[in-house]
Amino acid sequence: MNSAIKQIITFALSLTIFIGNAQQTLKLSLQEAIDLGLKNRLELQTQQLNIHLAENTVKKNEGLWLPTLEGSGNMRYNTQLQESVLPEGTFGSTSIGPSRIAFGTKVNTNFSVDATQNLYKPSINQDIKIAKKNLELEKQIENQTISQVKLNIAEAYYSVLLKKEEIRILEKNLSRAKTYFDVSSAKLTLGTIQENDLGKVRLDYQNVNIKLRKAKQNLALALNNLAKNLNINNLQTVEATDSLNSQKVNTEISDDFSSLVNDRSEIKQLVLNNDLNTLRYQKATLGLKPTISAYANYSILYQSGGFNFFEKNTWSPFNYLGVKLSVPIFDQHKTQLEKVEYKIRQEIGLNNWNKQKTEVIYELQNAKTELKNAELNWEYAQDNYRLAEQLFNVNQQKYELGALLYNDLLEIEKSLADAENNVLSSIYDLLLAKVRWQKAKGE
Repeated sequence: MNSAIKQIITFALSLTIFIGNAQQTLKLSLQEAIDLGLKNRLELQTQQLNIHLAENTVKKNEGLWLPTLEGSGNMRYNTQLQESVLPEGTFGSTSIGPSRIAFGTKVNTNFSVDATQNLYKPSINQDIKIAKKNLELEKQIENQTISQVKLNIAEAYYSVLLKKEEIRILEKNLSRAKTYFDVSSAKLTLGTIQENDLGKVRLDYQNVNIKLRKAKQNLALALNNLAKNLNINNLQTVEATDSLNSQKVNTEISDDFSSLVNDRSEIKQLVLNNDLNTLRYQKATLGLKPTISAYANYSILYQSGGFNFFEKNTWSPFNYLGVKLSVPIFDQHKTQLEKVEYKIRQEIGLNNWNKQKTEVIYELQNAKTELKNAELNWEYAQDNYRLAEQLFNVNQQKYELGALLYNDLLEIEKSLADAENNVLSSIYDLLLAKVRWQKAKGE
């Protein structure tokens, strides 16, 4: 009985936690959505790890100038000593023929510490320069990724705001259609219109209702797309707290494309890649230069016929210092082939830089043109909507007084709906043009 009660309580708690999680709603402004997306997106997390790897490579190469210490120990028991052959008469021997004598001790133990220090090795400094340049490259890749993620999130967020505004407009249209239906029903009762006329009004009302249902479905899809761009779990829902009209649309448009082009991460990456190829070319040349290193050793040796390690005067120390010079003599033309390779890569990098620069200039020009056009279209759409709204308000009163036919009012309302949709789409286009201009500038 107690076991059954525990199971029921556990199930109830699990269900409560599940329901609580399922009802989590994130209410986000555009900036909050961008901040959350930059925190959650896996490609950015991966790129930050790449930066850590590049930083680690810099430290690892800088550590090549530090001395290295290595300790070793060797304990050996000779089960049979090696014999040495001494020529006849060695050391005054009177034996006929060569003598065979075993030298050494049964137990031979050695402990030593070796130290090595690079004194002159040009490739180390070159590797450090390459690692630092690669670190700069990884940071520029991160900047490019951030810029793209921000654009994707902003586009997904504005799509949600657009769908919300479309629902708001359709709800207003539905309310008007309901009013027309109520007025027409009253007129049918009074006998001023026929049943067929009321059917036409009912059909229009139902059509608006269907459009509203589809708009809500589209909003759900847009919210799912936003959640995907934010990389949040399926138990959380998103709510966009901003509105299209609340967004700032004023943007400074620069005509100085030269500075904007040089600020783009893609251009900086190509420059850094070219610098890397230059450094690698120089490193290949340095491969023919000699290297100098110092080394030292301290050892202590035990030699005896038994394992009397703690017996007095059984350990004998010895040590030495030295300088080593290494000079490359023949590398099978490897250095020359590497120089040719990186020279070609420099030329390829220059071509890619010129190509990318041209593409960025075109992107800036298109983004600038789209932004200017979007600003003009928005201004025209606002003026047209104000005019359509005034015309509709006047004719709506005429319809309610019976001085205007329903079909005529419907045509005027259609013009108002078109004008309102134009305002909506123009502000949406303007906001998209704004973020794309910012992306083109490298922000």
